[in-house]
Amino acid sequence: MTQTHTLNARKPKWIQGSNLLFFQVFGTMSQMSLPRGSCCLIGLSSTVLGSVLLLSGCVSKTMSAQTLLTAHPGLRAATNHASDRRLQVLLSWVRSDPSGGANLDRSGYRVDAEYFYPASTIKLCGAVAAVQALEAGPPYPTWATLDTPLAFEPLFDDQQREASDETNLEGGAITLRHEIRKLFIVSDNQAYNRLYDFVGQEELNRRMWAAGATTVRLTHRLSEGRSMGDNTRTRAVEFMGPPASGAKADGAVLPIVKIPARTAGPLPFPIAGTEPLGLDVGTSYIAAEGKVEHPMNFADKNRTSLVDLQDMLVMTVRPDVNLGPNKPGFKLTPKHRAVFLQAMEELASESANPRYDPKENPDFDFKFLLPGLLRIAPRDQWIIRNKIGQAYGFSIENAYVECRSTGRACFVTATIFTCAKGVLNSDDYEYETVAMPFMADLGEAVGRELAAPAGR
Repeated sequence: MTQTHTLNARKPKWIQGSNLLFFQVFGTMSQMSLPRGSCCLIGLSSTVLGSVLLLSGCVSKTMSAQTLLTAHPGLRAATNHASDRRLQVLLSWVRSDPSGGANLDRSGYRVDAEYFYPASTIKLCGAVAAVQALEAGPPYPTWATLDTPLAFEPLFDDQQREASDETNLEGGAITLRHEIRKLFIVSDNQAYNRLYDFVGQEELNRRMWAAGATTVRLTHRLSEGRSMGDNTRTRAVEFMGPPASGAKADGAVLPIVKIPARTAGPLPFPIAGTEPLGLDVGTSYIAAEGKVEHPMNFADKNRTSLVDLQDMLVMTVRPDVNLGPNKPGFKLTPKHRAVFLQAMEELASESANPRYDPKENPDFDFKFLLPGLLRIAPRDQWIIRNKIGQAYGFSIENAYVECRSTGRACFVTATIFTCAKGVLNSDDYEYETVAMPFMADLGEAVGRELAAPAGR
C-alpha cells in the first residue's frame, strides 16, 4: 500500500498549526497499587474494576501519561475538566524483549474512572469474531473463505434479503473481506451489523471473553433502533458457493450452507458492586416521545474497560506482545491477520475497493491522531492501525502508532466526553471544537516522543 500521497479532507481549525513543543521531562516509575482512576503506570495484568499495579522493570525514560498531558498546553487545559469530560488516557510504549517478543510500558490517566460509551471502537470485536468463527469451521463450511459470497435473510419487518453489495467493485458480492474493509476504513455501521448477525450475539461476546477481554459486553447493533430482545436475535446467513460448485436455478447460484437464525441467551453481566461508575450520562436526552428530563442510563448498552479495549487492539496488531497468562489473545492465521492490518492502516482516500468520496469521508474523520502526527513528520513516516468511535458525545481513539524512521511504537487509547449542555441525542456535541483538537494534540505529543532519537 502506498503511503505517500496528499491527504484528502476538509481542514478544520483544529488541524491548523503546531505547538512545536519539545518535551524534556520524563515520568518516574515506581511499584505501588493505586485505586481506579488514578494517574499511574499500570501493569499488563491489571483488571478494570479494582487496583492497577505498576509494571516492573520498565525503561526509566518512558514518558508517563500524566507527564505527557501536563507538558502540552492543549492537553493540560483538557485535564482541568477531566471529570466533567470523563477524560481517560492509556499509553503503552512497546519495548522489545530479549527473547524476541515484546512488552508494554504502560501509564494511565484516570483509566476506567467511570463508564464511557465505546461507540464504533467495538467493531474490532465483530471483525475478529467473524474471522475466528470462519477459521473454526462447523457449523461454518470448512471450504469458505473471506471471499465467499454471503446472503442475509430478513429477520425483522423492515428488512429484506441482502445478497449483493454495490460498493464491492470486484463482483458486487457481500463477503467478509469487504465488510471488514468497510468497517475499518470508514467505520461502516452496516458492515458491523452484518458481522454481528454472522457470528451471533452470544458467540461474539464469548470469543472476546476467551481472549481475556472479560469486561466486554456487546448487547446491541449500531444505529438500529432495536429492543434488547431483538438484539439477541440474529439473521440467517447463507454461504453462496462459486458457480462451478453448486446447482443453478435461472442462472443464480443456490445456497450451499445456511446458518440458521439464532437467539442468544442472557449475557452474564457483572455482579452488583463491580459495574463501572457513572452509567447515568448527561442531564437529559431526546427520545422518540420528546425530551426526557433525567440522565440517559447506559446500563444496557455496549461496554468495555479502557484496558480491555486497548488489549484487543494489541492482540490484533502485535500478537508478539506478552499480555500475561490471563489474556491469551486472538488466534488468527497470518493470512487473515494481514487483512486486518491493511484495512486498519489504509486511509479512505487510498482505498481502491470500496472507493470513497473525499468530501463525504475525509481521512481525518477516521484517524483522530493523524493531524497531530503530521505536525511532527510527513504521512509516510507513520504507521497508524486504529479504530475510532464517536457517539452520544463520546470520542474514542484506539490506535497503534509507529514511527518508521525510529522504529518506536506506542498504543494510544483515549476517550473524552463533550456535551456541555448535557442533552444527549441532540447532536449538540463539541466534537469539532473540543474533542478533535484534543485528539490532534494527543497525536502531536505522542508523535514527538516516537520521533525522538533513542536514549535522549
